[in-house]
Amino acid sequence: RRIDRISISASLAPTVSGLYNMEVGSSDHKAVILHLTPEESSGMSRRTIPVEIIRMPNFQWQMQQELMEMETLQGEEWWRRMEEVAHSISAELKGQSNKWNSGVWKMEEALKMS
Repeated sequence: RRIDRISISASLAPTVSGLYNMEVGSSDHKAVILHLTPEESSGMSRRTIPVEIIRMPNFQWQMQQELMEMETLQGEEWWRRMEEVAHSISAELKGQSNKWNSGVWKMEEALKMS
């Protein structure tokens, strides 16, 4: 007689909303299906940087400069600072891009009106 087990951490246990076994192919093993309840939203969304900003040579150059200046930082302090810098550079470049796009849009509208 074989006993199969599944282990989860104590912090994950309260999120388990369902658990069952399921036959898989012709094997004598069964898959364990675990349903988890998602965490409640804290109201804060995850900040992301658009790929088109990351691909900009200016973004990459500025990040390299910041990396060189942060050589003495370590661990969480390094990550926190890197995130702040990346989002700051991204916001600056996004603002420049929005200004440029707004100017192009205004020129297109003016051309349509003439």
